[in-house]
This record gives sequence, C-alpha cells and structure tokens, in this order.
Amino acid sequence: MDMFNRESLITAILLSLFLIPVFCNTVAGDVIPEQRENHSGIKTYFERYFNRNETTQPYSQKSCPGWIVGNWRNRPEKLFCKRWAHRKFTYEILFSSRSELARMIYGLALFTRDINETVSLERFEKGVQGFHYSTEQVLEWSNSVLKKDKPIYTKEEEGFLSKLVEDNVLSKSEGKHIATGNITHILGAASGKKRSLSLNLNHERIHIMWDEDVEFKELQLRKWENLSDSQKSDIYKKYKNRGLTDEIQIIEEWAVKQNETHPIEELTMKGGDYQN
Repeated sequence: MDMFNRESLITAILLSLFLIPVFCNTVAGDVIPEQRENHSGIKTYFERYFNRNETTQPYSQKSCPGWIVGNWRNRPEKLFCKRWAHRKFTYEILFSSRSELARMIYGLALFTRDINETVSLERFEKGVQGFHYSTEQVLEWSNSVLKKDKPIYTKEEEGFLSKLVEDNVLSKSEGKHIATGNITHILGAASGKKRSLSLNLNHERIHIMWDEDVEFKELQLRKWENLSDSQKSDIYKKYKNRGLTDEIQIIEEWAVKQNETHPIEELTMKGGDYQN
C-alpha cells in the first residue's frame, strides 16, 4: 500500500470513530457547494468567516506552526504550543467547535475518500472530532481545487487554503500550489461530547509519532506481539467492524488508542526506552 493510500486509510478510521454510526439517506443537495455571494476573492471569505484579529497568534510561527480557530472563553495557548518531538514540522489547528473543523476539511475528506457522498456536511459537522493528513495529501487536494477538478464546498475551505499560503505551508506559482517543505503533517482537533480537546489532539499527534519515530513504532509492535491470540482476535474484530482490514493499520490504531492518554512530550526516548 503506498503512502497516500495508507495515510488516507488511517484518517478514514479516525474520522469513522467519531461519526454517527447510523447512516441516513441523503438528498442530492448534501454535497453541492454552497451558493456563493458576490465577493472580491478568497481573502474576503477568509477575513469574514475567520476574524483575523481574534485568531492572530502571539507565538512564534516557526516553533508552533498552526492556527487557533473560533471564539474561545479561554484560548488553549499552552496546549497549542506544547513542545514535542515533531511539533515544528506539524501544522496544528485547534477548533472551538466540531462544526468549524468539519466545514474546513469537508471537501478534503471527500477527496481522500475518508468519507463518501452519503455523508452530508450536516452529519459530518455532528460527528468529526479530529483529522491528520500529510502535507502531500493536502497539496494534491488544493491543486485539484485550483484546476476546478474538485469544488469548494464551504467558505471555510477557502479560508483554510488561504491560511496555508499565508503561513508558508504552501506557495502558489504558475497557477498551482507547491509545498514549501516547512511542514510534513497537518492535523486538527476539537472537543467532543465525551472527549476533550486535549485528548483528541494528543490522539492525532501520536499518529505522527507512529509515522515518524521508528523507535516508538518498534516498541508498540513488540507490545503487540506480547498479546495473546485471543486478545489480538478481539482487537481485529473491533477495527474490522469499522472498515479497517489491513493488519498493520489495525495495529497502529490499537497502539495510538493505547497511548492517547500519555502526554505526547513523554513519548520520547530516554535511556533507550520510552516513558509510559
């Protein structure tokens, strides 16, 4: 399985964990892009729907790349700027609501086939709590939008693309986007009814640890091998019921779930072993 399909599958499972389990019939309008108002371009939408004054960050973009979106009673600055192994290469987006998160990545999730057209935007808003994409996946989607092969579904998607260019994650040249090489992963998280923002964010960060940290992955694989056959069977059944069939992806989801309550900064090598 190539990298694109592998990461798409990971993200599909992450999204499916939080979507409402009962599928409902949809109508044609579920995936039709919103009606556009007269406007002067993408910047207009960006400024209208994401108040620049409220989301301007007092942190170093180099050390804490990303974006805190929405209206907050207490902005999660400390959580956002937490230091961990791959923070400076990861563009993190913290959302004050699941709706804001969903509206920003709906087209991207459709493009990567993490969801299909039976999942309406309204349903997506109610279910999704986090996402993780490689920069390459986002780049491929953004260029399909620029070429008008794929539509823009929401104003927030336009704001997302504009912000990635502004923050030097992507650049635009000769009518297409190019990755600058500053960022390798893009993730987002919001709180859910039963899961905190901190927990959902940590979950997405640990998926990056799995992708990027060989020692972390090897440790989790050793733990997997120490499970009994019956334990493995139960885990296989759980994730296969969610649409995942590839063994290594099942192991990854299990490993991330096992570690999601451990602070990400503690999942670093010290004395030849990880702190658990």
